[in-house]
Amino acid sequence: MPRGKKKLLDAGAISDFRPGTDIVIRDERGRCFVHDTQGFYADQEVKSDVLTDEWRENLETTWKTRPDWRIRMILATVHTPFLSEEGRAERLAAIREFSKDTPMFQVVERNSL
Repeated sequence: MPRGKKKLLDAGAISDFRPGTDIVIRDERGRCFVHDTQGFYADQEVKSDVLTDEWRENLETTWKTRPDWRIRMILATVHTPFLSEEGRAERLAAIREFSKDTPMFQVVERNSL
């Protein structure tokens, strides 16, 4: 790792993250920050939540091999405070794509997730 570069933490690894007050935001360059909506603390940069090809493959593999986790995956994605809105939307779009051939999920409307 080049000198001067720091390894960024995941948003979930921030020990004083306050769900409901702190949110994760993504800028136009794909960098993510924990943002204090009350304005007391400066934004802290965290690891980007851009959905990489590797994460997408892991999601798809889990979706296909662990049908008992499917509902849990959707709920975790929807309710976690550690994703930006863009990160959440990318993951839900991927899950929708995986679920198009899953009979149980064909009846779920696209916008209901």
